[in-house]
Amino acid sequence: MSGFGRGDGEAAFLVTGGVVAVVLTGLGLFASFFHLGRPERAWRAAAMWRTSWLSREVIVLPAFGAFALAWAVAHLLGLPGTIALGAAGALTAIALFVCTAMIYASVRFIQEWASAYTIVNYLLL
Repeated sequence: MSGFGRGDGEAAFLVTGGVVAVVLTGLGLFASFFHLGRPERAWRAAAMWRTSWLSREVIVLPAFGAFALAWAVAHLLGLPGTIALGAAGALTAIALFVCTAMIYASVRFIQEWASAYTIVNYLLL
């Protein structure tokens, strides 16, 4: 294994964690289709990415899943570059949190959420 001298047990733990992250990400994406008013139009959720935080979230979530999968496969095969993949995945996860927080912050009729502090609270929690 490349990196910090990981043994086989540690690599197995990291691969398992990556697989769990990919499965949960996939389940979250799958579940998100069911809360749409018209699931057959789900593909349109990503079309408004310039103005909609929900669209941005729909784009960033699969990107995070792809980085998590690549990271797990790199650990499984003992490939170099796991630190770079992990860093990219972590940045994508932060972007995902920001998108999700901004969805809540843009809900104007709930005053507690319609605040600049929503994103800070979301990231801290």
